[in-house]
Amino acid sequence: MTHEAELNAVLETLEYPTIVALNETLLPGKKVVKEISLSGYVLISRRDRPDNSGWGGIALFAKQGYENCIVHVGDSNIAERSWHILHTDRGPIGFGLWYRPPRPGEVATIQALDGELRQYCGDCAGHVVVGDCNVHEASWLQFSSGTSVEGRELHDFCAERGFDEHVGEPTREGNLLDLVLSDLGPLVKAKTVPGIADHKGILGTLSFPLPEIVTVQREVFMYSKANWGGLQRAIDATDWRRYILSGDADSSAANFERELTRLIHKFVPSRIFSDEKRDHAWLDERCKELVAAKRAAFGTDEYVLRRDECTRGLLDAYNAYVVKIRAKLRQLKPSSREWWRISKSLMSLGSSREVIPPIRRPNGTWAKSSTEKGQLFAETFATKSRLDDENDNDNDHDHDHGHDHDHDHDPNEFTDINLEPVAAQTGHIRIRRRHVRRALKCLDEASSTGPDAISSRVLRRCRRSLELPVYLLSKVVFESARWPEAWRLHWVHPLYKKKSRADPSNYRGIHLTTQISKVVERTIGATFLPYCNVSGSFGRNQYAYSRQRSHKDALAVNVCNWLAILESGSLVGLYCSDVSGHSIAWSGRALSRSFGHPVFIRESWLFWKVGLKIVDVWFWSVVRGLRRLS
Repeated sequence: MTHEAELNAVLETLEYPTIVALNETLLPGKKVVKEISLSGYVLISRRDRPDNSGWGGIALFAKQGYENCIVHVGDSNIAERSWHILHTDRGPIGFGLWYRPPRPGEVATIQALDGELRQYCGDCAGHVVVGDCNVHEASWLQFSSGTSVEGRELHDFCAERGFDEHVGEPTREGNLLDLVLSDLGPLVKAKTVPGIADHKGILGTLSFPLPEIVTVQREVFMYSKANWGGLQRAIDATDWRRYILSGDADSSAANFERELTRLIHKFVPSRIFSDEKRDHAWLDERCKELVAAKRAAFGTDEYVLRRDECTRGLLDAYNAYVVKIRAKLRQLKPSSREWWRISKSLMSLGSSREVIPPIRRPNGTWAKSSTEKGQLFAETFATKSRLDDENDNDNDHDHDHGHDHDHDHDPNEFTDINLEPVAAQTGHIRIRRRHVRRALKCLDEASSTGPDAISSRVLRRCRRSLELPVYLLSKVVFESARWPEAWRLHWVHPLYKKKSRADPSNYRGIHLTTQISKVVERTIGATFLPYCNVSGSFGRNQYAYSRQRSHKDALAVNVCNWLAILESGSLVGLYCSDVSGHSIAWSGRALSRSFGHPVFIRESWLFWKVGLKIVDVWFWSVVRGLRRLS
């Protein structure tokens, strides 16, 4: 813990390098791997030793604001080595981080270098490999205790690849073990700096300029200081019939959101917020002075004394910070987000930021700017959300969109639509205020806002005042059979799932929907969804999002069927797949399920949902698919 804090202070004295590469991040004997956090930096990649020996572990950090300039593209299968792409104005640079344990005669990890470079960084303008290599080659590395087999192997690799070693100084006990290898010649420079443990640190510079970084600020509402009573009275005093126009769903929704937003700004204070989180808030000026004194005493007789003073000072400052934060935690509810955030920081888990690194296009080029990344994510998500033609299986439309296939898809197959013999729903279909009241009350205040920036906290806490305007708005939408255009826009955040972060197909879209549209959707759904459930419009095999059914029922039915099949002497084959749960359906089949009750479910209810991709600060529109009002 003290080494981690000391490292943060050292980085400050070095004026915060853009990239920080660490070796030996996993301490021996620890049952739980503690997440590393550096103040002002974002973790790009981490890899522990492949043999799980309890030692080692490499990690790469990027300075906040530069995390989009470097992307983790893969790891070695046999070595403690990770590969990255550093994006500069002079082209992509391959960057490898490597720790090689001192194992005499072991050359397999060195022989794998060439293949990994070709696999992960084959199209780069240059390459840099840094790390603790633990090799000796006296004719090449001036500060070596001799020449080893692994040293000759690494020298041969560098000679064939045109790599130079740039440190040229001893890094541990008179030996040059920590190397900076590159084929960029004089563009790369490296020197030793005082270290923290038994190795010196290496400070390297690369003369390629990094892309310019733009800082983005956002407005944040301070709901803890809101005048809720004044807001509710203002909503009650508003003549909402002036804004909610009969027969015009688009204008009514826009007018409602605009007027409610104006009232929110009037009664809820806000401030401009920059999202810059710092770990180790307890690292005060006194701690920095102690670290500086220790570093200044390096190599002198006073070093041990200054080292111990630094350790005690860091621990005292940390313990005082713990006492302060514990007192703050006692004043918070254990289930609140702030409680968990502070608890994690207190446990030194740090905080992570979800960043979108540069991503690779199918043609091998890179999308680096927000605009380029947003467009590529839009195309990727749109491809995942498109159905083949209901009667066309030749995939011609896929080729028209630039998607080549090695084989044809299987034809689309659909189950028969057999509705239960239930009496048709007759009479006047009414929107009821109690449904509005229930939908507003059931909103989750912690749910994220959508494009309209109206929080569910406002809708829920002002539900009695908003009951009438939302009721009027629901009637307009229902009677006009048109979903407002503004509610068809969604913010979709790409959430990384697994494998390479450079591949856009390894992300899943998380939809942030306008909260008021959820309320209206549930209010209108209350008029016909009960009938659909009774008549079997959703099908006999529909378990998700169905009343009195759940995934547990589906599992129970399947298990019983499997047992019956096994009892009969047959075999059961299981196939597991990562299936996207998009609400996509052919409009003709969806409408055919409404037979038997009045035609109030019209085709306009099945609308195209347009997603706005949140990538940094830029939004991109994409047609995603058909969505059912349920």
